[in-house]
Amino acid sequence: MGQKMCYTCFISLEGVVNMIDVCFSDCFAGLLKVVQKNIKSDGIFPLWLTLNYGYLDCEDLISQQTRREVETLKYFYKNITDDEMKEEYDEVKANTKVMLQEFEELLNEGHKVRIWLSNNANDRCGLFWICNFLRSCTNEISIVTCPGYEYSDLTNKTTENRNWAAYSNPYFVAEFVDDTRVVLDDEKSAYSRRWEQIVEENAPLRILIDDVIVGVNEDYFDGIILSYVNNEPIPQKTVMGKMLGKWRGCDVAFISQRIEYLIAENIIKVCEDIVDDNDCYWSRTISLVLNNGAEFLLRFAIYYISPPHYVLPNKTCRLVSMLYG
Repeated sequence: MGQKMCYTCFISLEGVVNMIDVCFSDCFAGLLKVVQKNIKSDGIFPLWLTLNYGYLDCEDLISQQTRREVETLKYFYKNITDDEMKEEYDEVKANTKVMLQEFEELLNEGHKVRIWLSNNANDRCGLFWICNFLRSCTNEISIVTCPGYEYSDLTNKTTENRNWAAYSNPYFVAEFVDDTRVVLDDEKSAYSRRWEQIVEENAPLRILIDDVIVGVNEDYFDGIILSYVNNEPIPQKTVMGKMLGKWRGCDVAFISQRIEYLIAENIIKVCEDIVDDNDCYWSRTISLVLNNGAEFLLRFAIYYISPPHYVLPNKTCRLVSMLYG
């Protein structure tokens, strides 16, 4: 099937400093591991939950999230079997259970919690969830907010970057520990209540608009996905790369799921069903089904430029203009 999901926490109690770190990306957890001593951390816990999309009306959120994440593997791998998905589900759920047990043990020992927060919907929902999870705990909670830029020693340049998971220089990241801000009790309670509101709203997709989490329909990004597709074949991984580059809050699995939906609706077609050495769909090429795609884009244009939505992307405007004159 290829590379498995991996959700690993890093714990080191040599020279205990009474601080544990929480982030919302396995990749970023690995980066923090490099500088774990620099940031004076006893443990690094990547909460892999993707809380910015999917329904939340269940008692066992971990099982629901694990099942959904594993089911999305079928959007990546062409020949994955039910047995492989079941095996993956059991392994991920077991690893997550162990990680949360270790997390709670350190909380019971009085460790402080430091959250690494990016400016996207998933991290914001994660912040609300963890404040709700810790609502009865007296442990101090603090936040390290992503600064929005990264300096590279190799290129001697500063680039815009609003997502901790996309950072590459661990020592640059470690410098921002000094900017840690303590979450006050009233703020923690407000975040916890906001999570309860989000669960009650139970929207299929949550996005960040003007620094506020807003629930929208799951097709919210469909028109933007189509703006990167035309009537000439293009690698699916190119479309996904553009989406991830422009919309940092989007999840790879979610974009793949929406592309599969647009294919099923005959709005996008598969031109060449190529898979790579890992049996992965990323190498296949796709294009727009011209008439159906044009009709969809026109409906999207009317919806997208209506308040409170953003201005229609230029490429979509050009495509609608080209198709309808």
